[in-house]
Amino acid sequence: LQSIISYDVNIDGTSKSWSFIYSKILDSAFTSKYFYFSSFYNSIDCDSIIIGKTTSGCKYISQSWLNSDKALKIAEDNGGKEFRKNNTDFIISAILGEALVPNPNPDWNIKYTSKSDITKYLVININAVSGVVGIYP
Repeated sequence: LQSIISYDVNIDGTSKSWSFIYSKILDSAFTSKYFYFSSFYNSIDCDSIIIGKTTSGCKYISQSWLNSDKALKIAEDNGGKEFRKNNTDFIISAILGEALVPNPNPDWNIKYTSKSDITKYLVININAVSGVVGIYP
């Protein structure tokens, strides 16, 4: 598992659709097969593609992580609620992934964006194991 993504998350951490991206290294580090699973309401779509690109910079999620409901609660308590108060037309996206650097832990990237002015946004990175927060206005 490399990432879990939703581009329309509710403030309780639920979403109508989540995409799960898995990959498998084939014959070399430069050829990978990616599997895309997407949930929509009560159905799941699956697709796969072979891509000739390096998997460097990406890592498989290696540990248990906080679920999206806990991540959104942390984001709400660390600026998300205030952002929504000041921007009533907003959308929330959430991405769970694990990078090679700067740390080896999975992170939630929660982004609040104004629909009417996309230059207004708030990004909250949450260590998905410990719950430690980093905020990027």
